[in-house]
Amino acid sequence: MHVAVNSTPEHSPVFAPKADPRALKILSRTLFKDLQDQGLTDDQIIALATQLLGHVTESIKDKRPL
Repeated sequence: MHVAVNSTPEHSPVFAPKADPRALKILSRTLFKDLQDQGLTDDQIIALATQLLGHVTESIKDKRPL
């Protein structure tokens, strides 16, 4: 799977085109199918999703002012 991203000066990826509200739904469905095609089980995909949410949570915590 290949995802096209643009980088801002702060190096945070921005999915293009931003105006398409279906983009994240399409990306998630494609990623899910690719993971299944690679042989990951449902439990492994859930574990991956949990890890991703953990990284996002930590990123949000790191950005909050003290």
